[in-house]
Amino acid sequence: MPRLEITIKTRDGICPASVFTPADKVGPWPAVIFFMDGLGIRPAMWEMGQRLADGGYLVLLPDLYYRLGSYPPKNPSQVLADPKLMKELMTFVTSLNRGFGDRLTQLSDPAGLRAMMAILLLAPAIPMLFMGEEHGAAEPFLFFVDFEGELAEAVRKGRRRELERFPGFHPEEERPTPDPCARASLEQSAIDWSMQSDALHAAWLRHCRELLAIRAREIMPRLDKPMGAPAFFRLEPGDLLTVQWEFGDGDRLTVLALPSATPRSGAITVAGRPIWMSEGAVLENGALRDLPPWFTGWFLAEARRS
Repeated sequence: MPRLEITIKTRDGICPASVFTPADKVGPWPAVIFFMDGLGIRPAMWEMGQRLADGGYLVLLPDLYYRLGSYPPKNPSQVLADPKLMKELMTFVTSLNRGFGDRLTQLSDPAGLRAMMAILLLAPAIPMLFMGEEHGAAEPFLFFVDFEGELAEAVRKGRRRELERFPGFHPEEERPTPDPCARASLEQSAIDWSMQSDALHAAWLRHCRELLAIRAREIMPRLDKPMGAPAFFRLEPGDLLTVQWEFGDGDRLTVLALPSATPRSGAITVAGRPIWMSEGAVLENGALRDLPPWFTGWFLAEARRS
């Protein structure tokens, strides 16, 4: 199947994206989001997307520079050798960072964030944590570069110009944008690892370690064989999401998630033993009752062994 071009409606505009599927396999296929590198969308990204798809996946490649409008494909060797093109590239790169380096712990409901971390760390795919996320770091992660002269000034102006596109962004005189070329931006972003002993951050770290221990015990040993079938998902009324994976040994892993601040009443049948559940739900005789907001539960059904 040739590359399929689609668009995704976001609150910041329309994001172009490419979808790739295996050339010689029949679906359904497990889905992968393929993030471009800093040089943006270009033929090399399309080739990589198709190679990944040919491994048995449905691949989505979004253009993360969509807020800047259309742009011609960039040639890496030309960009890296031309100071003018490097200035242009840095304007694009700065569009991917929040203006003041806000952390998810400052933007999200704590219960919701705990649930999302459980989904991230227990799903079979390789998880990735941003530095400091394991203990809910409060230090901002600002955009910073080690540039001087004209390139530094171009990055400063481009950074401000890009951030001004976002509704609600503060005027410069009200809240100055952190200077991406100042050493202070780097220093403010440095993680204070001693904060892991603070009660709040220690709780986040325990949560992360508990999930990683479960992953090591329940998930990793079952990944030594290829998956037995593509992942299956179902979204039911009331924002109830179910995703199921079948391991190569026949065991089945299921996540049941309520990504909503609204609780859900009623009974829901689940298969397998719980390996992790959010607090507040009651599991009796294979059925969950009255899910609290942001509920996430992981269940493992083991195949019969002869």
